[in-house]
Amino acid sequence: KIHREIRYNTAAGLLKIDFYNEFSCEEDALLFIREFSNQNGVIEVVHKYCMIPEKSQNNGLIKPVFRESLQQYINIGVQRILVLAGLSGGGYIWAKYGFAATDKDEVELILGNARSHLSKSSFQIVKKIYDVYYSKNPDGRSFPIDLWASFDFMKPILMGSNWHGELDLKNSE
Repeated sequence: KIHREIRYNTAAGLLKIDFYNEFSCEEDALLFIREFSNQNGVIEVVHKYCMIPEKSQNNGLIKPVFRESLQQYINIGVQRILVLAGLSGGGYIWAKYGFAATDKDEVELILGNARSHLSKSSFQIVKKIYDVYYSKNPDGRSFPIDLWASFDFMKPILMGSNWHGELDLKNSE
């Protein structure tokens, strides 16, 4: 059974959409939770959860949902999508979708994991991207983690990572 809930608080400018099933373990979980906010005309959406049952993963089911959601976000003027990438390989998936990592400490944890698991030459490529970005943006909140995701050797590292990210829909790049 799938539950569908829409809750809103007009005074606070908040809208929450939940779809979820009655699951007994993570492998069977269906969770699709989005929270929209409108603060002084700035519309953001937080992707709280996006999980599908394990037997339905890797079948391309999420791509059309994300594509349609993205179009609707553009239609209503959403400026930014926020995520906590991590569950079910989300650290890799959200990076592939072009989200930027917003917390330097989390990026450093991923870099440390890369140092431990990659060959020296592969690690140097990853480190160079990190060094170039943070030398130009010492307080950077938009680390281009998608560049790391473009390397096959980073997939297992990003699959096991957790990081906060955003997609700026007003940035044409």
